[in-house]
Amino acid sequence: MFGCCHSSHAAPGGVIRVNRIAAVDMPPLRLLRERSKSLPAPLTSFIGREKVLADVIASIRSHRLLTLTGPGGSGKTRLSIEAARGAGPSFDDGVTWVELAPITDPALVGPTLAAALGIRHQPGRAPGDAVAEYLAGRRALIVLDNCEHVIEAVAELAAPLLREAPNVHILTTSRERLAVPGERAIPIPPLGLPSRRARELDALLGSEAVRLFIDRAAAVMPAFTVDAVTVAAIAEICIRLDGIPLAIELAAARMNVLAPRQIADRLADSMSLLTTGGRTLPKRQRTLRAAIDWSYRLLSEPERILFRRLSVFAGSFTLDAAEAVCSDAVLSEIDVLDLLASLVDKSLVIVVERDGEARYRMLDTVDQYATELLEEAGDAYANQLRHAEHYVRIVDLYGPQVHSAARPRVLPILDAELDNLRAALDWTRDTAGRAALHHRLGSQLWWYWLHRILWDEGLYRLSAAIAREDDVEPALLADTLYGAGFLAWVSGVFLQSRVWLERCVALRRDLDDPGSLGQAMCALAQTLVDLGERSEALELVREGIDRVRAGCSQWDTAIALTSAYGYVHHAIGDRAEAERAYQEADTLWSDPADEWGRSLARNSLAVLAWRRGDVEQARSYSRDSLELLRSVRDRWFASRALQVLGYITLEHGGAARAARLLGASEALRGEVGARLMPFEVPEWSRAIEQLRTTLGSDEFDEVWSSVASIGFDAAIELGLEMSGSGPVATESPAPARASVTVAQTPAPAADRPLEWPSADCALTIRGFGTIEVRRDGRALTNEDWTYAKPRELLFYLLSHRSGRTKEQIGLDLWPDASPARLRSSFHVTVHHLRRALGSPDWIAFDEGRYRFAPEHSFAYDVEHFESCIDDAARLRGRNGPDETEPRVRLLQAAVDVCGGDFLDDAGFGDWTLEPRDRLRRRFTDAAVELAECYHGLRRYEEAIATSRALLARDNLEERAHRLLMRSLADSGRPADALRHHGILTTLFREELGIAPSAETTALVTTITSARTDA
Repeated sequence: MFGCCHSSHAAPGGVIRVNRIAAVDMPPLRLLRERSKSLPAPLTSFIGREKVLADVIASIRSHRLLTLTGPGGSGKTRLSIEAARGAGPSFDDGVTWVELAPITDPALVGPTLAAALGIRHQPGRAPGDAVAEYLAGRRALIVLDNCEHVIEAVAELAAPLLREAPNVHILTTSRERLAVPGERAIPIPPLGLPSRRARELDALLGSEAVRLFIDRAAAVMPAFTVDAVTVAAIAEICIRLDGIPLAIELAAARMNVLAPRQIADRLADSMSLLTTGGRTLPKRQRTLRAAIDWSYRLLSEPERILFRRLSVFAGSFTLDAAEAVCSDAVLSEIDVLDLLASLVDKSLVIVVERDGEARYRMLDTVDQYATELLEEAGDAYANQLRHAEHYVRIVDLYGPQVHSAARPRVLPILDAELDNLRAALDWTRDTAGRAALHHRLGSQLWWYWLHRILWDEGLYRLSAAIAREDDVEPALLADTLYGAGFLAWVSGVFLQSRVWLERCVALRRDLDDPGSLGQAMCALAQTLVDLGERSEALELVREGIDRVRAGCSQWDTAIALTSAYGYVHHAIGDRAEAERAYQEADTLWSDPADEWGRSLARNSLAVLAWRRGDVEQARSYSRDSLELLRSVRDRWFASRALQVLGYITLEHGGAARAARLLGASEALRGEVGARLMPFEVPEWSRAIEQLRTTLGSDEFDEVWSSVASIGFDAAIELGLEMSGSGPVATESPAPARASVTVAQTPAPAADRPLEWPSADCALTIRGFGTIEVRRDGRALTNEDWTYAKPRELLFYLLSHRSGRTKEQIGLDLWPDASPARLRSSFHVTVHHLRRALGSPDWIAFDEGRYRFAPEHSFAYDVEHFESCIDDAARLRGRNGPDETEPRVRLLQAAVDVCGGDFLDDAGFGDWTLEPRDRLRRRFTDAAVELAECYHGLRRYEEAIATSRALLARDNLEERAHRLLMRSLADSGRPADALRHHGILTTLFREELGIAPSAETTALVTTITSARTDA
């Protein structure tokens, strides 16, 4: 798109993803974890339900489909998070969490799961089929949370997935079971209650429900203390509320205004409400309704009206939105603020902060209760209409600004409103007589969908709108067709793009608006040139650009010059005219300044300069593009600028440098979920194949993995460094891995224990795989930690043993906190961490730094892992059997202790990415070295087992494939080795679009020759 790296005609093709996963004759790859969403990080402690949790974890492992059922507020989601965390290590390909509560259209269930798995849209193919194929050879756990409102769609997705992916297990939460064959449903019981006859303080405090109330009450009222009187009232509250978590939390929220005895008395007066629900409903469901109804009945009539009307919002909303949507002749707009504040105080509405703005939302269960009341009041349609009209006004205001210099300010505004925009789109699509509103929404949002890489959703929404064109004015329909056609072109669906854009051109010819017609003609020209119809494209774009200049804004003229006029002329080989177009666009985007637009023009100019052999000019334009993109922080276009610079560097600057740039481009593209555009695929494929051939598979993989987790700022700095001025230096060989001679550094002690942990320790800490901290032999639980941050701080300090300042810790653990909030959060977290570890001595503070300072014995698997590898490296110069054996023992100990990725399922912040990537690389190198040692000692079966274990974690590691083939051949199984080469060739062709390296081919030739001679 937009003039970048155009080949003269590129048919739609597949996207090369270097880290894609494929099934081979070995356990599946764990890297699916990197494509899956992390489990939600709980904000509160998990209390009780140990037996239920153990049952759910066991059932996840033994049943293909498990559904946790229960009413809203019974704790299904919280329990499923803990269960998925506990069962996760049993699934080699990890856990994928999918939240379905925001999904209002059942048709989006499949695409939502596909997006969570990183599966790109495949036109004409059902998302469920793509998901089933993708998971067919994997062992993974899929968690679908809050299914009740789309239960039929979930059932239709689950049934074929269970048939076609035999090692995939599904955990769902819903108010009712899916009714799919093979499903096991576990009703979630209430929290454990104290006996009605219990009077002793310890007996009452041992109740799960009482503990939950006390925990949540302390959050509302930190000075709250428990004695025999208050705990008796709390026990009565919990018993009357049947141990339902949400009901208990609602009651505990009243502790800011009522004493426990007052809460119990008021609840007792409302117990007749338990019979207001349907008699066929479970008792716990009626009890939950009573708890919410109790809060509702305490409201004034104006509060009740606002409470009901707020249910129309999806996700969070602003005060302005509440005033616009919920006010009418009955409820004055001026009263909404005070009423909303009152609902917040009563814990019926939650305040969240986003970009310095207060936003509001209702808990899902409360929202559904309010929705029922709204429908009963007969007010639903009017509220939905006001909601839709409000968000149409939002889109009318901000939509046009997305394609302007105001874009950086506007995109976050629309991000915050996305759930409500989707809800408005759903309602206007499904409600008779509201097609015009539906088109006004969709036709203004397509630029937003483009920039936020929501291309599939945009195509789905706009195609649905086009299907509802009755009573829609031609100009509005044409706007929808234009956006749909442009998004289809970006997505590579050229034929559909042509159909929509040709219709748009026809409609706009009948309207007196030359500028809009010119835009449609230019967009159609883009599609036609990619379909190979060059003369038609050239004729259209020439006429179109004249109309655009005459009737469009400066910004729209610049985009037409870049993405259409320059693009088409570049495609047909008229580079001089293309360059004039890009230069003109650059000028138009300079006043007023639009950094994104200028970066687009500069990147296109870089391509032209490179094509004509002007390397210095190409590098200069690339450098300009990256500098401009740094200010707007656009990851997608930064990835495309790095891509161009990578091609230039490959041709004129060295393969390793080019591999770093293209790897960084892939990393940024993956970060936002973008894919290569169709015309980019051939050039990318050729570049990757050339790099693998030039560098060799091992060096290519090492270079590529070194930037796999690069951040935006680091990627920009890398690009600027690589595009520096002056002649391009001949690339020096990569520095050899540092080694220390045995004479300089003593070998590890012969009696050093290699098992981990080697003895009982005061603290035993496991950071690989499922994290665990044991104090004096007992595993610390959520209650010990109080909440998640103290545990994260422990591992953070373990990763920075020299210590970190409070400011450094704050940037990594609380990046968005204000100074005042950081001070409070930090010191409270340190306090809880020291308390969890059992002594303040574990966390020291000196010279302005906090550090983990063990005063007693401790064992940390990550330090053991790295120490074993470092000791093995000191022995690397000794190659005899007697010297190799100690190295083997050290390497095997390192491999054995690494039970998974570092902090893989912890849900911690981005600071974990760098150490995780580094430790993953160290594991791969250690496993390869261990397999080589085993092969050198002629212990072929152990070499084979080690190679297979490594490939189970990364089946694109070509060194392990070669070691496996060599060990199979040398152990007398050359046929198996050659068979494995066939599997490797298929894997690389399908996943990477390339052939194995020359070194692998040479090994195959040797094995084949030896077999023939024999």
